[in-house]
Amino acid sequence: KWDPLKGALIYTSASSPDIQLIGANVVRLGVVLAGKLEPGGQFAEDSGASRGIGFDLEKDASGQWRISKLDDGLVLSKSDFDNLFLRITIYFPSPDGNYLVPDVRWFANRSVPTQAVRAILVGPSDFLRGSVRKVTPDGVKLSSDAVTVTDGIAEVNLSAEEKAAPPADRALLKAQLATVFQQVPKIQTVRINVGGVELTTPDPPVLVGEPTLDPLPWGFVEGHLVHIQGTPPAPVAVPGVNLSTVVAPSDPAIGYGDGGAPIFVLSKAEVLMYMPKDGTPPRSVYSTGRGLVPPSGDRFGWVWTAEPQSRGALVARLPDGTTAPFLVAPCRAGRWVRRPGSVGPGREDACG
Repeated sequence: KWDPLKGALIYTSASSPDIQLIGANVVRLGVVLAGKLEPGGQFAEDSGASRGIGFDLEKDASGQWRISKLDDGLVLSKSDFDNLFLRITIYFPSPDGNYLVPDVRWFANRSVPTQAVRAILVGPSDFLRGSVRKVTPDGVKLSSDAVTVTDGIAEVNLSAEEKAAPPADRALLKAQLATVFQQVPKIQTVRINVGGVELTTPDPPVLVGEPTLDPLPWGFVEGHLVHIQGTPPAPVAVPGVNLSTVVAPSDPAIGYGDGGAPIFVLSKAEVLMYMPKDGTPPRSVYSTGRGLVPPSGDRFGWVWTAEPQSRGALVARLPDGTTAPFLVAPCRAGRWVRRPGSVGPGREDACG
């Protein structure tokens, strides 16, 4: 049975499909791709690539030509894709269970709750594996055809395998679903059922989705690191930060979290410097002599950067110079993508 929701090929709206008859009963559809939608809802740009798609035809009982065999998924224009699919962010808990990490997907707008639950049960996108948790046991799936919504309550009917999940993981799943369903206006609450009976779960924890970051910029004025503050906004020198020995400082990176976030800057765009806040001299924590992209800080006190032509290899350092033992991330479409919640200007040309 053909499943239209298992992915899609999206062709550019500026081009029309080229339809050719190949042989007696085969039609070839030629398109210029704008992107590809994976069965899990992940969208990947593929602008400019040409693709040929073959369709086998046969005559029905009335003598009309029909497609006899069809791969799952859709072939549609970018404008139709924009009208028929919604950008939805699903979430997975961080390993420590304190944060919900975003994983952006695109789902057909007529069945968003069902597709979102199925995606959560399958697990995170490949680039997030190892960085987040999947809190449902293996084999858990929807036991009904769809997530139903009645009087604002989303009924999520799961298979019996979910009973094996620890109570804490059930609570995390409920927090996941509740956060995702906030994007669906008709849903106010979620109920998880197994075998037609509501599953007992502890109260879901309060997890942070997108960390709240300081919206005001940091920069350099007359040899001082400054933070824009006040009304009207004005640059205020950050006390205790000594830039006197830093050559050509740029790209400040400040972590986030409960106070005391370390500060890093680049020197000559190639040396990563830690900036103490007690007036002592800064310390170099990483340098290659080949340049570095603007860094970003995280909630654990690490700072992240890479060489401009790193091909996906990332570097992480703590203020004392400690490095992570193995840090290689996939380069996505040749872009350096700033992590959600990081503070720093970011770049989109680092992977090369």
